[in-house]
Amino acid sequence: MAKVLELADLQILNMTSLISGHSLKHIAAAVACFYVIAWLKTINVGTRLTQDSNQ
Repeated sequence: MAKVLELADLQILNMTSLISGHSLKHIAAAVACFYVIAWLKTINVGTRLTQDSNQ
């Protein structure tokens, strides 16, 4: 998705007259990072590592 936004940079700017595809690429990347971090918080890695070492 980020690559599409980057490639359509000028077209998006012309269409919106407000924001470019490059800027939207950064927003999309930030949103993706947010969801990855939220997911990582749910898997409780520290507990899994401790349990694996006790076996």
